[in-house]
Amino acid sequence: MTTETSQVAWLESRSDYSIHELVELSGLPASLLGGLIDCGALPVEGTLTTVRFEAESVVLARAAQRIQEHFELDDRGLAVAVTLLRRVRALEAQLSNARARSRSETD
Repeated sequence: MTTETSQVAWLESRSDYSIHELVELSGLPASLLGGLIDCGALPVEGTLTTVRFEAESVVLARAAQRIQEHFELDDRGLAVAVTLLRRVRALEAQLSNARARSRSETD
């Protein structure tokens, strides 16, 4: 099992993460994560006092860290990039589901 595969399995074995865990796992500062949360770029579960994040948020935060490092984006640019990344992933999932339904209908 590769390191990346084991990390994905580990992420999927848990259902929620705290903001402190998200900071540690992503490498992004809490202030930047707060900005991504405030603008809706990162999905959040819970209330203001019990904010929790799903594994998808950890993956997005890690991607955000790599994007920011590589492209040297400011906070607003990073928020746009993460929002677009979420939208692309959602569209890919919809396309995959539509293809699976199409295949099952033809069988």
